[in-house]
Amino acid sequence: MNDIKNYFSIKEKGKVHIISDRIPINWKEIVILPTSSFVILFFIIGWIGALVVGILSAVFYTPFRFAAWFYYSEIQIDIEKGKISLLKKILDNARSEELISNSINPDNFSFVELNRSGKTKYLLRYSSHKDNDLLILKNLEDKILVEEYISNEIPKELKFE
Repeated sequence: MNDIKNYFSIKEKGKVHIISDRIPINWKEIVILPTSSFVILFFIIGWIGALVVGILSAVFYTPFRFAAWFYYSEIQIDIEKGKISLLKKILDNARSEELISNSINPDNFSFVELNRSGKTKYLLRYSSHKDNDLLILKNLEDKILVEEYISNEIPKELKFE
């Protein structure tokens, strides 16, 4: 499989910055995988074997993609209240919320380089009284994008009431 380019999103709702790892459903991907496996295997092992493999790939891949779409997490950085939290969501409904910190400091965000399967990935981490692993970024461009967003959009000095 090729890398998914839109595996996270950054958005802003008022004074709340949201980094979400929800992967949108791509219907072409769900249709193309079983169809292409059927067509390729049709010429190699015949139509019965290709039909079985095409059906199996559709049966196992489709629920996997739906699970990645409806079960996801969000990092919410609330500038107004001065808190950062991690929400686990199922179909836009929060199932659990973990308060990471009551005071936001952009300097507490850091990136840890991970080398897995011959690829370099980056782990977004927030350090307060403990290290909180928030999101895995798949390439250097995404790391730079998140790093610039945090440094430009989250103020260094926040005044809380």
